[in-house]
Parts: sequence; C-alpha cells; structure tokens
Amino acid sequence: MKMAYLSYPYTDNPPVRIAEVTRIAHKIMEKHKDIVLIVPHLAIDSMIEPFIKNKDYLFVAVWELELIKRCDILILGCPLDYGLSPGMVWEWAYAKLLGKEIVEAKELMK
Repeated sequence: MKMAYLSYPYTDNPPVRIAEVTRIAHKIMEKHKDIVLIVPHLAIDSMIEPFIKNKDYLFVAVWELELIKRCDILILGCPLDYGLSPGMVWEWAYAKLLGKEIVEAKELMK
C-alpha cells in the first residue's frame, strides 16, 4: 500500500473546502483501496486551528511538510472555482524536491 497526501485549498473558505475535499477523498478511496489517504483538513486541522488563528503559519507548514515527507504520493485536488492555492504551491514544490510522485485528483477519480 502507498500513502498519499491530498493537497487542497483551505483558508479561503474552510467549511466549504472541508466538505469538498471529503467528497474527493471518498471518491479516491472507493477506486484506489491500495492508497492510504492523509487529508490534512481532516487529520490535523482541529489540532493546528489555534496556530492558524494566531497566524503561526510556520508551525503549520512544518507539520504539513513532515506529512508530505512521509507520504509516497502528493495528490493535487483543484476545485473548479479555484486554482492552486499558495499552500498547494509550496506543498507541490516540496514534494517535487523530494522526488515524490505527484498526481491530480481528477486522474484518480476516473
């Protein structure tokens, strides 16, 4: 089994983005039972919420980068009304630097 980090926008509208990424995660999980998904919106956001409110983005970034480092794949999930968020750009860049496999969520949901 492979472990994958599902990258998705968050800060522009957290409640909406959480609902969207949850639907995407379920679709991927249905089609790819050999992938263990890490969805930061669901896995760690409640723990790091105080740091986000205090704008301690460095702390948040370190947590998220550590998760990416431990995953085999980075999945980019881009909503139709939004391109890559700034956070997704640095997640992508870090995964690329580490030589991780990078795929788009829409490819995995086919």
